Amino acid sequence: MKQPMKQRLSKHDWLQHGLRALAGSGHEGLKADLLARSLQVSRGSFYWHFKNLHDFHVALLAYWKEHTTERTIAELNTHVEDAGRLTEIMLRSFASDDRLEQAMRRWAVQNRSVKRAVAGVDKVRIDYLTTLLVNVGVPTTVAGARAAFIYAASLGRSQIDKNTISELTPQELEKIAELMQQI
Repeated sequence: MKQPMKQRLSKHDWLQHGLRALAGSGHEGLKADLLARSLQVSRGSFYWHFKNLHDFHVALLAYWKEHTTERTIAELNTHVEDAGRLTEIMLRSFASDDRLEQAMRRWAVQNRSVKRAVAGVDKVRIDYLTTLLVNVGVPTTVAGARAAFIYAASLGRSQIDKNTISELTPQELEKIAELMQQI
């Protein structure tokens, strides 16, 4: 007996699921049959929205950039005052679940297109941090280096065993943000 047909999946549903699959099982899990099986739908549903796997990967990279970077920047610019943006972005990045970020970077080692996409996102993020610092009065000559340092630290924390270092508290992150904004 056939199971009742599930609600149709949108392109957005597939992309969200793709990011979850990437974070959970790495880029090896980004195959149409594996994704469809985990959603309990046919591969035809996948191919309704994407011409092929490459088309899905391109859309997934764009969705990742929009989801993890562009939305965050827009939200901060809309809801947080200039002086508090650096602190807020540090609080978010140091407290976030970094499995997706790690998986994306492991995939970038294997794939030149992904490497270019990750490098593009890195540039956008560092440029944004630089702008935040310049907007609060940090000279341009040092803002870029500070932004790169903050970004590298936020990415690097996930590479250190949680038993080796303790998580930074919100108060410690606020103090670090204050230090980075000093002229």
